[in-house]
Amino acid sequence: MAINLTYPMLYMEFIVYYAAMSSTKSLVKPMKETPSKNDVSASSDSDKAFSGAELLVQTLEENGVEYIFGVPGDIENEFFGVLKDSTITFFNTRIEQTGAMMADVYYRLTGKIGVCFSTLGPGATNMITGVANAHQDRSAILALSGQLAAEKHFEDSHQYIDLIKMYSPVTKESIMIDRARDIDADINKAIKMALQEKPGPVHVTVPINVLKEDARHYRTIDRHDEVSYNYADDLEKLYNKIAESDSIIAIVGNGVVRARAVEELKKFLEEYEIPAFASFMGKGVLPENHRLSLGVLSRHSQKARDVLGKHQVVITIGYDPIEGVEPDIWKGAGFVAHIDSSIPSARSIYKPDLEIIGDNKDILNDLVTKFSPVKKNHASLADMKIVSETPESVEHDFPIDPRYITKTLRRLLAGSDIVVSDVGYHKQYVGLHYPTYQPNTTVFSNGLSSMGFGLPGAMAAKLVLPNKKVVVICGDGGFQMNIQELATIVENQLNIVVIIMNDNSLGMVKKKQLEVVGHHYAADFMSSPNFSEIAKSYGCEGHKISSAEELESVLSDALQSERCTVIDVPIKQYTDIKAMK
Repeated sequence: MAINLTYPMLYMEFIVYYAAMSSTKSLVKPMKETPSKNDVSASSDSDKAFSGAELLVQTLEENGVEYIFGVPGDIENEFFGVLKDSTITFFNTRIEQTGAMMADVYYRLTGKIGVCFSTLGPGATNMITGVANAHQDRSAILALSGQLAAEKHFEDSHQYIDLIKMYSPVTKESIMIDRARDIDADINKAIKMALQEKPGPVHVTVPINVLKEDARHYRTIDRHDEVSYNYADDLEKLYNKIAESDSIIAIVGNGVVRARAVEELKKFLEEYEIPAFASFMGKGVLPENHRLSLGVLSRHSQKARDVLGKHQVVITIGYDPIEGVEPDIWKGAGFVAHIDSSIPSARSIYKPDLEIIGDNKDILNDLVTKFSPVKKNHASLADMKIVSETPESVEHDFPIDPRYITKTLRRLLAGSDIVVSDVGYHKQYVGLHYPTYQPNTTVFSNGLSSMGFGLPGAMAAKLVLPNKKVVVICGDGGFQMNIQELATIVENQLNIVVIIMNDNSLGMVKKKQLEVVGHHYAADFMSSPNFSEIAKSYGCEGHKISSAEELESVLSDALQSERCTVIDVPIKQYTDIKAMK
């Protein structure tokens, strides 16, 4: 099935109703249990064995699960015995963290629940970083973990960790399935919860005794939520505020991507002539060559602060403070309106003057169709834009200026090809100096900002979008955090291009230390491996760039190769160049 990247699918199992003229407070109906047709005291098939493991696999299949990403354990044998003959592919990674990160990006690009798996104890502790990453980037994943049999759940039991407590802070919910007949109900509940706005991970641990138990006469859960609010009045308040104000600016975030509201956003901004910044996670939702695009919003940008603080009205659309762009960046603005699928989080710092809660697509469409748009005049749009030009003088520099890498890459890739960024100072260059024209074509870890995200993210992107070129940009620090996944990439014949921006240091750490204390410590690497030779030993192609002139030809060849290619690019120290203006 082809995937429309511009409109990434978002499967919502929750039904949201809103009454346009209602002024009632939010009403949430309690969960209703409905007996399954199998939940009876007797059955004609009562003598036919049906284990918890079989029910778990059946439930995942019924939810359309294609892949489970992770590392198998040696105690969940019943589960893997059934899974082998199922329609689900278990994608074996080299570390559980990668499995969770792949599930995260799988969700972003398909809109379907991403599923990852770990065994108990150390497997579960490995997986938690990827789960926490999905939690802060609002990705819907089902994180499954094995666990000892119930009678061994005590402190001094070998390999026992209380996984419910451990995962609770980084998930929407963390639960343990206590009996086999609850598997269908609990897994369906978990998937629905994960997909509900704001989406996020739900962790479910399954003790091995539950996998072995009789699961006949299992139960299901029918869940129904209903919400109503004073939508029409709030919408009119925003319209009136726009009509009476002279200077208006917007900030566009990840919520617009999840709502598939790309066209509605463009029409709203164009009809009202409102310029907009995008967050890193919202990058591309308004094409960066659009006349109203002001570029990507970085919390490090002084110019963005200056521009936002001068406006009478700031409209945030799908904005999420977890990305790290906090409201002090628009300090000085007179009025802030919040448009999103849920009430604002981070109430201690983010206190908008008006909140319009609903589907982002519907809200933006209503502002255009139910009112007469009032165009605003912005004579100084060019002065408001974040500057990201690359001087021609850097095209011959060696070590290479990172801006020349992003410029070259943009020239060689199509608008729908995928760039995945790892975490480090190079992420600023991808965010600010790599123009993006469609949502979800530049992929970041931005909430948790977890180093090591790049390779797993690129693997998932290539798996679900095999006809797109996929490039991952890493620093030399982040690349080594999941370097072992080169073996997984080769095993699965994923022709990914890996660019290592190599400054032989932890560049962001070094830069910050110099800014704050005037010197750096423990931020430089005392030795650097030969990444191109390491890549070859895994079965990839490997290149080390020795001049700026060879970068484009090596990169061009790599993009045409049927094999994974690792390109080691020596770059200037970040302290020698300017990323943001």
